[in-house]
Amino acid sequence: MLRYATLLTCTFDVWLWQGFLESQ
Repeated sequence: MLRYATLLTCTFDVWLWQGFLESQ
């Protein structure tokens, strides 16, 4: 369960980072 939550968090962080880069 913890591993799944960590994976989900990492995926969300990458998604936010990509959105931030595209907005530049």
